[in-house]
Amino acid sequence: MNRTLQQVLVNLSHGWSIFVWGFALLCVIAGIFTQRYLNRSRDSGDVVKLRRAKTAYVLTASCFVVSIVALGLSILHVGCSYTTQDEQKCRSNLKQLALAIHLYAQDYDERMPPAKRWAELIAPKYVSADSHKCPSATTPFSFGMNAAVAGASWSELANEDYTKIPVLFEADAPVLSFSGGMKDVAKFRHTGRSNITFMDGHDKIYPYTLLDTLSWKPKIESPEQKSKP
Repeated sequence: MNRTLQQVLVNLSHGWSIFVWGFALLCVIAGIFTQRYLNRSRDSGDVVKLRRAKTAYVLTASCFVVSIVALGLSILHVGCSYTTQDEQKCRSNLKQLALAIHLYAQDYDERMPPAKRWAELIAPKYVSADSHKCPSATTPFSFGMNAAVAGASWSELANEDYTKIPVLFEADAPVLSFSGGMKDVAKFRHTGRSNITFMDGHDKIYPYTLLDTLSWKPKIESPEQKSKP
């Protein structure tokens, strides 16, 4: 879903919320007048008026209950829309960082930046500095690099499945060039899921329960080791 469509959905959610709030307020006002009409009908002893007043009161109360339920659903939908927006923005930023690492590697003999300075080395030449932040994060920085592959080259990982090797992941990072492994993945940022980019360049959002299915510590072999029989 593109960002324009997401924004339209959020705006519609806000409009629906305003409509429901207005409808609930009208129900409250109608309920007050209906209650007064019901009391007067009881005092007058008119059976027909009393029956009509009771019917009107029941209908008003039912509309009020429906409006409260609709209001709760609209608030939930707005919250989900904002969550989706934050998740997509986070994913976009992580993809930009992953692309920057690939561009860096192309300039340095297919070797990725070292763990301690990876973020400083790719910015600002390959990516803007504001790409290091997820809107849902509460820490100074939002992403980390897989320390097991930092500084490695693609040729040293030629025998591994690139689609299973994480390069960047969401983390509660206290420093810009944060690095670590599976235990450092942010667990509660997107309802128990985390955005991750991989050696082959693709990205995916993973449930925390499936992180152990990835190759966080692939076997790295130097060209000399590979040449040995």
